[in-house]
Amino acid sequence: MKWNKFFTLFGVTGSLAISNFFQPNLGQVQAQSSSKDALIVFVNGSGDCCAGAMFKVINRVKPGNTVWTTSYANFKDGSTTTIVGNLSTNPDALFIKEAAQVINSQPESRPIVLIGHSYGGDSILKVLPFITRRVQLVVVIDPVGTAGFRRVATSRVVPPNVDYFMNRWQENGLNDENIVPFDSRISGEILCQATKGCDQTAQNLARNEDGSETRVECGWEEVTCPGFQLPVPPVIKGRKGTKALRIEHNNMPKDAYIQKIVGDKVSEVLTSFRPIASSPSPSPTPTSTVVNGDVFAHDINGSDVGKPYKLNSSTKVAANPQDKRVLVMGNRILVNTDDGSVFAHDINGSDVGKPYKLNSSTKVAANPQDKRVLVMGNRILVNTDDGSVFAHDINGSDVGKPYKLNSSTPVAANPQDNHVLVIGNRILVITDDGSVFAHDINGSDVGKPYKLNSSTPVAANPQDNHVLVIGNRILVITDDGSVFAHDINGSDVGKPYKLNSSTPVAANPQDKRVLVIGNRILVIT
Repeated sequence: MKWNKFFTLFGVTGSLAISNFFQPNLGQVQAQSSSKDALIVFVNGSGDCCAGAMFKVINRVKPGNTVWTTSYANFKDGSTTTIVGNLSTNPDALFIKEAAQVINSQPESRPIVLIGHSYGGDSILKVLPFITRRVQLVVVIDPVGTAGFRRVATSRVVPPNVDYFMNRWQENGLNDENIVPFDSRISGEILCQATKGCDQTAQNLARNEDGSETRVECGWEEVTCPGFQLPVPPVIKGRKGTKALRIEHNNMPKDAYIQKIVGDKVSEVLTSFRPIASSPSPSPTPTSTVVNGDVFAHDINGSDVGKPYKLNSSTKVAANPQDKRVLVMGNRILVNTDDGSVFAHDINGSDVGKPYKLNSSTKVAANPQDKRVLVMGNRILVNTDDGSVFAHDINGSDVGKPYKLNSSTPVAANPQDNHVLVIGNRILVITDDGSVFAHDINGSDVGKPYKLNSSTPVAANPQDNHVLVIGNRILVITDDGSVFAHDINGSDVGKPYKLNSSTPVAANPQDKRVLVIGNRILVIT
């Protein structure tokens, strides 16, 4: 794409005078729906890209709400722009006029959520001063203004009639794929007067849903890549390294982690807007009393799930930003931090002990390629991007040095490998289509994978949120807090059955981590 062509087309979309547009008559622009649902609008940028590609968020928030995908040219579901080459040539004056009219016509009892990318994000920022009611959430993703400059968008102000504001941008250099903003190296922070919260930060790397880096294979010429091994034919085959994938402007809305945090925020905002008490099912962790790091337990008795109760603790569990992974080993909760340290909380009945640091001469799972961390017996297993498995023996409060398990085949190294669990002396890998594969672990040897027999897929539905192991069962917890079980008998996976529960499990936005300890499900907020 020619830079001068980009400048010319973006220059056409400069701001127009709009004050004379605002009239009381709404004309044909209406949001047809009940005032009890939320109006959630995704606003695309130039080229009708890419807020509407946030399919995980859209599918998550769509039930019970009105969801629009619109262009920045006019505020109407399904609207598009006039595209020349790859770029749109429309101004956004009509969008601002129609958006203000539609939003101002909605009753205060109806939540409003606006999510915009690129020029769509800037158009949302431009309409906010003309909105006379409260807006529950505004999300902008790498917003750019006239002629493709970030500094135009960052000159705007988020007014106090907005409850929550979220802003994500990237500061990577320009290339053939990352062509805007032209001033990408400057901060994307915007003056925020939102009354309940402002969440603004740069994200320069593509991330998986759990926040870990998305890594890609390097070329043979990239000899400094982590994991690179020079081939020495015919003795050593050699191995390409892997590197973190930098995120690009148009890919930001599709990023798995951005979609996760945006979906979480929408759910949190709508839940707080609609008091939990009005829900037909009581919540296990009422938002009015929950603090980050609280631990709730559900006892599991056969097919029955008990009501939640809060464990006693004088300190919070895994409530710090650096607390990356949370595991269970025996009667202990282990917290693995970003720097590779491991802290433990002893669990004694309903009491959570104070954290203490385990002794280790080496770091645990602190490398970028360390993708998953599991517990098998008295060992912590670290599964890397290339499918290798490393083990740390745990002896009381001591963490042993890592050693590599012997394996002729990689473990969970395919893109479709979705969930990785431990059941007994086996690592189970569940793929996107719900198939289950097993690797037997015998001392330091990892067996070849074999497929378990199953007449139904496991954890293959979009609503399947958490996948756990309790005894010889795989538990699947859905978005609404239901719990389903598959019995595992040797190489056979049983059909799913729903456990009996009078309250949902881990269905609140603040329920961050879900674990199993003995016959209990633990939910950490």
